[in-house]
Amino acid sequence: MTLQIMKPFMKKWLADFDQRVAAAKDKITAVIPADATFTIADYTFEKNVMIIGDQGERGSKAVYKLLGLTPSARVQSDIIDKKEGRLDVSWETVGDYIVDYLIVMRNETSDSLKLPTTWTTLEPVKNNNVYELEIRKYFNSDPLSALYQAEEIADLFVKGNK
Repeated sequence: MTLQIMKPFMKKWLADFDQRVAAAKDKITAVIPADATFTIADYTFEKNVMIIGDQGERGSKAVYKLLGLTPSARVQSDIIDKKEGRLDVSWETVGDYIVDYLIVMRNETSDSLKLPTTWTTLEPVKNNNVYELEIRKYFNSDPLSALYQAEEIADLFVKGNK
């Protein structure tokens, strides 16, 4: 197909994309405080916790770029501002990166992991503001995958699935 033939299709696709992102954002503003901060973490490695930046992996493009959710201050300064994709931190320091809301990755071994007592002291855990995402659905960050991820995350926040 030539570019001329594709142009109307692309315009419609982009308009639909923008409309769907706006609808997902609207859902979130109804249930999440405007000043809330978010952290994406993957603790499926037992020894350390991987804190995710905004480079696209593990739903970060959906969370930080499409939905426009605010990362915690340390996620911003230690990962995003340094243009890093992620940072491995110890369980002893993980609380420095997690403030209001926590999005965690789950896989088939997540239920068998023994989380340290540090886990129960995290504010989102104490306040029941932890949202779990199936990691297999959050590896890709192409525009269509990120859109589906943003919509699913918005629906999770609305449902309160924690």
